[in-house]
Amino acid sequence: MFPDLTRMLTEPEFALLHHRVLITTDPVYLSRWTSTPQVVSYQRRFMLAAAGAA
Repeated sequence: MFPDLTRMLTEPEFALLHHRVLITTDPVYLSRWTSTPQVVSYQRRFMLAAAGAA
């Protein structure tokens, strides 16, 4: 559900809530989701792009 929640918070109707929402979850679930190949690949591309912008 985490990807769905983050996607929802980017929608205009929820824009005012994005600083007020606290998402909690089981640490095992969070670590499993954040270590998927898609997320790791995205993080690497983001960090490379950020390093190039500096």
